[in-house]
Amino acid sequence: MPRTFFSPAAEKDFGKLSGAAEKEVKKRLTELANDPHSGKLLHGPLRGFFVLRFHAGGVAYRIVYEIVGADVLVLMIGSRDNFYKKLNRRVR
Repeated sequence: MPRTFFSPAAEKDFGKLSGAAEKEVKKRLTELANDPHSGKLLHGPLRGFFVLRFHAGGVAYRIVYEIVGADVLVLMIGSRDNFYKKLNRRVR
């Protein structure tokens, strides 16, 4: 079973989430541990990363991760607003 790791920035992202969003992220990460390829593969400059989309408290959220060997590295968690712009800056 793959292990899930957070980048330091993703740990900060997780700490900023509301209670409902935090609960939903934990649920999604459990699903991710069972099937790392369950997310949608991104394309363009973000090729090689996967995204899981979900809603919590009426807000759309994203979890971006990459598969490293047999493990999963979570790179960013956040609301949809300007998410991909922030992600581009983070992964450069």
